[in-house]
Amino acid sequence: MEIFIRIIKRLYFLLWGDLITIPLPGNTTVGISLLVLILIPSGIYFTIRTRFLPFRLFPEMVRITAEKKNASKKGSISGLQSLIVSTATRVGMGNLVGVVAAISAGGAGADAVVFSHVTFTYPGADAPALRDVSFAIPTGCKTALLGESGSGK
Repeated sequence: MEIFIRIIKRLYFLLWGDLITIPLPGNTTVGISLLVLILIPSGIYFTIRTRFLPFRLFPEMVRITAEKKNASKKGSISGLQSLIVSTATRVGMGNLVGVVAAISAGGAGADAVVFSHVTFTYPGADAPALRDVSFAIPTGCKTALLGESGSGK
């Protein structure tokens, strides 16, 4: 299992580690990873190859987003509602995958996931379910969060 974790960490560093470091004013630096070096030129290439399709179709996107829902069709949704649902599915899954990858790889040199002063209130509730909770989960540790009833995640 240890060798598998080492392989994952090396792969993670290869993709997201700083291959190039650019010095900035104020004695700071910015690092550029392999994925950034691949994705930015790829984005420029495909933008040119498709003859600037995202820019050409931008007015169409705005028109469709501003459309009202069809009242004659039961259960129809507006263009804006469609955009919101579509964006939520993409962004939501990306966030989940990103968090899982960061935690499993230990983050960028992190030795724990730290929660500081977390407060959470359910929609419509008067009082918070969590108030000012702080804790750390060390990398590689299995952790369960249990409620009063013994159920948890």
